[in-house]
Amino acid sequence: MFKTYLSSDFARNSILMINSAVIVQVISISVSPILTRIYQPNDFGTFGMLMAVVGLISIFSTFGYSNAILIASELELKSLKIFCLKSVIIVSFICLLLLFFGHREIFAFFSLDEYYYFVYIIPILVMFNGINAIYNSLVIRFNYFNILTKNRILTAVLSAFVSIGFGFLLHSVWGLILGFMISQIFSSFFLLWAFNSRHQNSDISNSRKTPLVEILVVHKQFLKFGLPTALINNFLNQLPIFALNKFSFQPFASIGHYNMTNRILGLPVTLVSSSIGDSFKQRALIDYNTFGNCRDIYIRTFKVLFLLSILPFSVIFLFGPDIFEYIFGLEWRESGEYARILSPMFLLRFSVSPLSSVFVIAQKQELDFYLHILFIFLGFLSFYVGFKIYDSIFVALLLFSIVYSFVYVVYFFLALKFCKKYESF
Repeated sequence: MFKTYLSSDFARNSILMINSAVIVQVISISVSPILTRIYQPNDFGTFGMLMAVVGLISIFSTFGYSNAILIASELELKSLKIFCLKSVIIVSFICLLLLFFGHREIFAFFSLDEYYYFVYIIPILVMFNGINAIYNSLVIRFNYFNILTKNRILTAVLSAFVSIGFGFLLHSVWGLILGFMISQIFSSFFLLWAFNSRHQNSDISNSRKTPLVEILVVHKQFLKFGLPTALINNFLNQLPIFALNKFSFQPFASIGHYNMTNRILGLPVTLVSSSIGDSFKQRALIDYNTFGNCRDIYIRTFKVLFLLSILPFSVIFLFGPDIFEYIFGLEWRESGEYARILSPMFLLRFSVSPLSSVFVIAQKQELDFYLHILFIFLGFLSFYVGFKIYDSIFVALLLFSIVYSFVYVVYFFLALKFCKKYESF
C-alpha cells in the first residue's frame, strides 16, 4: 500500500506538506512553553475570543466563492478571482462601519466591552483571512504546493518571534494579537506575490473574462449551501468558546485553558492532517472528474491519517494532565484535563476532516448544510446539559466530545459513499 502511495504526485505533495508541517509543529511546540510563561490563561482566553469572532465574520468575506476556484473552468477563473478580492474588501469595510457604530452592543454580547480597539483589529484580520483563502484555493488548484509549504513555515516563524518579542515588551494580550496579525498580513502578501510570479504569463492572467453574473449563477451552490454550511461549521467549532463565555464563572480563564488545549491537539490536525487534505483535495478532484470515482485515494488517505493519529492522541489520553503541567507549568494542568477528554474527538477530526472536501467535489452542499444544522443543535445541547444540569465544565466537554466524534463517523461514511460519481443519498 505504501509503495503505491509514495509513487504518485499526490504522495509527493503530501510528503512535501508533511515535512513543512513537522517543521511548523516543532516551532509551535518549542515556543509554547515560553508563551505560557509570558501570557496568562486570561490572555489566551481574550485572544481566543477575538479569533472566534474574526472566524465567524470571515466566512462572509467571499460568500463561499473562494471554494468555487477549485472547480471553476479556466475561462471563469479571472472573473472569479477578481470578484472574490473585491468582495473581501467590501465586506471588511462594512465590518468596520458596523463595529464602529455598534461596537458597544456587539462587544457586550461577546463580553469584550473593555477591548474597544478590536473595532479596528477585526476588519483587518477579516480582510487578510479572505485574501489567504482566495490564494490558498488558487495555489491548490494549480498544484503549487511548494508555495504553501514555504508560506506556512515562514508564517509560523514570524508569528512565534513577534508574539514572544511583543510579549516581553508589552506584557499583555497585545503580543498575541500582533503576532497573529503581522503573520497573517505577511502570509497574504507572500501568497499573492508567489502565485502571481508563477502565473504572470499564464491563462488565469490573460484568459478572457466570463460574465460575472453567469459565473455566480453556475456556482450558486457555494452561496446557497456552502456559505451557510461553512458558517454553521465554524460556529460549531467555536461553540466551546462561546459556551464557556456565557456559562463559566471565569470565562476568559476557561477559554484560555480550552484555547491551549485546542492549540496543542489542533497542531497535528491543522498542519499534518490539513496538509494531506490539501493534496487529497487536488488528487480526488482529478480522479473524480476523470474516472468518476475517488474512493481508492479516499480509503488510502484515511488509513494513513488514522495510523498517524493513534500514538500521539493515545499518549494525550493517558498522560495529558501530567504532560501539560510539566511542559507549560502548574497553572496549565487544567488544559491537560481538557485534552484528555477531547483527545478521541481530535483523533477522529485528524483522520476524517480533510476528507470532507468530497462533499464539495461531489456537489453535495445541500446535504452538508442540513447535516450541519443537526450537528450544531446536538453540540449546543451537550453544553446546555453539561452546564445547566450537571454544573460541570468537564461533563459539558465530555458530552461535546462524544457528540462531535459521532459527527466525524457520520461524515466518514457519507463521504465514502459520495466518492463514486452519481451516487445518491
